[in-house]
Amino acid sequence: MGGGPFGAQFGPGIRVHTFGGGPRQRRPQQAGNNRQGNFSVLYQLLPILLLIAFTIIPNLFSTSTPVTPPPSFSFELKDPYTVQRVTPQHSIPYYMKQADASSLSNSKLRQLDQKAEVTYVRGLRDMCQAEYDVRQQKLVDAQGWFGQITDKEAWEEARTMRLASCERLRGLGYRPEVY
Repeated sequence: MGGGPFGAQFGPGIRVHTFGGGPRQRRPQQAGNNRQGNFSVLYQLLPILLLIAFTIIPNLFSTSTPVTPPPSFSFELKDPYTVQRVTPQHSIPYYMKQADASSLSNSKLRQLDQKAEVTYVRGLRDMCQAEYDVRQQKLVDAQGWFGQITDKEAWEEARTMRLASCERLRGLGYRPEVY
């Protein structure tokens, strides 16, 4: 069992190596390496520092002015929505606040008309989809396990169920996407 300066042998083919055995000596650091290390850390932190600077600094110098909420409207006449307007394309009546009606320019009122119309049509589409889903569920409920109609009266009632929102959409010139 011989050993050299780097290890010992413990039998045929088995060797254990140790490197640098003995007390470790520390090299004196040079001043240049320390300076490079500081710049390296600063360089790595630079994106974070820039992000913080761009988010915080503008807020320090901004004057906080109160944000006025956009004008709102309702499709029902109820206080404070008392001023009636009608959308240009489909003549859908809607109501807005008196203060909004007197403070908005004509172009802003036209934009509000468009917004009211889009909101109304989207609401009709959502209600149409809900009515269609209810009808489909009633049709499924009237069927048995293998597609056989088990309750003819419920089946016929579901089949002829009126979808009022879908009919209103068709009346406005839109094609409901549910069927």
